[in-house]
Amino acid sequence: MKLDNKFHTVGQIELMSSLPALATIQNIDLKALAQLKAEREEKLEVSDPPGMEMWDSRLIFRPALLQTLYTEAYRILRASVTLLGKEDERKVTLFSSAVQGEGKTLTSCNFAIAAAQQGKKTILIDFDLRKPAIHKAFGIKRRELPSGLTEVLTGKATLAEAIHEQPGQKNFHVLCAGQKAPNPGELLT
Repeated sequence: MKLDNKFHTVGQIELMSSLPALATIQNIDLKALAQLKAEREEKLEVSDPPGMEMWDSRLIFRPALLQTLYTEAYRILRASVTLLGKEDERKVTLFSSAVQGEGKTLTSCNFAIAAAQQGKKTILIDFDLRKPAIHKAFGIKRRELPSGLTEVLTGKATLAEAIHEQPGQKNFHVLCAGQKAPNPGELLT
């Protein structure tokens, strides 16, 4: 007999954690998303702004995809986080997970874009200095980054030099991890 140690419903997660689920985000079907994007671009006569073509296709806040169930799920998450308390007391939202591949990069990127599109000044910071991925999501090559969080923390760059504005997105900036950190744990301390 095989032991089933997975959660199968949102209710199971809430029951086991004694915490409410803020939103449920379905797995993005890349083929269906690409087809939907192509159809809507043709129908609405819109396209991605310059620079956005480099983004990971799972970053879904694009002109042709703004009215989809995928984007609505992230808007629900954004609204749920907003309702957690006074906004001036809660300026940081952290996404983390126990293991690689659970979707923290995808979720944090889409959540940040959703927040920026609501008019909130938003900066997405990649604190994963061991295996950063935010730069990949936005089509940036790590070795081509002039500076990032590592350089800021080591004093080689200012915060202003390391923050990058994203094309086609108002109120949205990204601070990538930067170059490989020799001692990430000590650097963050």
